[in-house]
Amino acid sequence: MSPQVTAAIIAGSVGVLTVIATVVTQYLGRRATSRDTQKALEEQGKQLDRTLEEQGKQLDRTLEEQHTRTLNELYTQAVEQLGNDKAPVRLGGLYALERLAQDNPAHRQTIVNNICAYLRMPFSSTRPSGPEATATWEQERQVRVTAQRILGEHLRDERTEDKRSTEPPSPRFWNDIRLDLVGATLIDFDIRNGVTPDADFRGATFSDDAWFSGATFSGAAWFSGATFSDDAWFNDATFHDDAHFGATFSGTAWFGGATFSDDADFQEATFGGGA
Repeated sequence: MSPQVTAAIIAGSVGVLTVIATVVTQYLGRRATSRDTQKALEEQGKQLDRTLEEQGKQLDRTLEEQHTRTLNELYTQAVEQLGNDKAPVRLGGLYALERLAQDNPAHRQTIVNNICAYLRMPFSSTRPSGPEATATWEQERQVRVTAQRILGEHLRDERTEDKRSTEPPSPRFWNDIRLDLVGATLIDFDIRNGVTPDADFRGATFSDDAWFSGATFSGAAWFSGATFSDDAWFNDATFHDDAHFGATFSGTAWFGGATFSDDADFQEATFGGGA
């Protein structure tokens, strides 16, 4: 082979190798660029996720703060209404508190405490004389009956009527609510099938019949010093803790079917109409 041909072959081979090297270099460069781009995109995606997560948390905090402020404002307004000197305004306050408690389970006990405090305020169950005094008395009586109805309705677990029921409780049922009605004047009080962990009625005055039929007291039940002007119905009630009945029963006290898991104290109890 002549030197000229050999030189030509070598030159051609070098050219081909150069082209191949150029193609390979470009290919590898594009792969590296693609990897860098993909890595950059992944990092940007992660950063975006972190930003969105933090923004979501901040939005949740803002909404929670706004909800708390709104709730506090509504609660304050309702309590102020309950202290108003006009009965219709007080009724509005009660209904507002009921709505707040229904929509905000964490605040139910506080709201019930306010309702109980209202019922503990002095009130005579005896109708006064004179049209103006009678009208004022009737209005206040209506407010108190409404307060009692709210307690009775939301403490009532209808499932207690059927001990075998597997149905969930009604959304209207407020569970684990304590009652402090020490010294309260209660009119035709009715918590039939009610459920409460603690109930304190010491020194309370029950005007007209008092209904506790089918109620469940998971904690102590106190009626010491209470006065029942008419019949008192405790039939089929369940007492899981101590029950103190050192009260005055002017009417008949019904305890048929009641269950006492712990001590039932009737010392100093007086039964005018039998038991």
